Amino acid sequence: LLYSAAGGLLALTVCWLMHKTKFFSPIGLSVAGAALHHVGQLICAALITGSTSVIAYLPVMLLCSLVTGTITGLLCILIYKRIKISR
Repeated sequence: LLYSAAGGLLALTVCWLMHKTKFFSPIGLSVAGAALHHVGQLICAALITGSTSVIAYLPVMLLCSLVTGTITGLLCILIYKRIKISR
C-alpha cells in the first residue's frame, strides 16, 4: 500500500500541476504520470529498505512508463473524441 500511495500521490500532484499549464497533451500527461508513479514507488522502496540499489530498476520502469503512458494517452484521446470532450 505504501508503494502505491507514494507513487500515486507523486504522479497525481505533478500531473495536476502539468495539466494546469494547458501545455501538455493527454499522451504527455499519461507518460509523465506513469513515470512519476514508478519514481515514487522506487523512492519509497529505497526508504523502506534503506538501500538505493532499487534505483537500478529505474531505466526498465521508465521504458515501461513510456509504453503504457503512450497507450493510455492515445486511448484518452480516442475517448475524448468519442464523447466529444474538448480540451
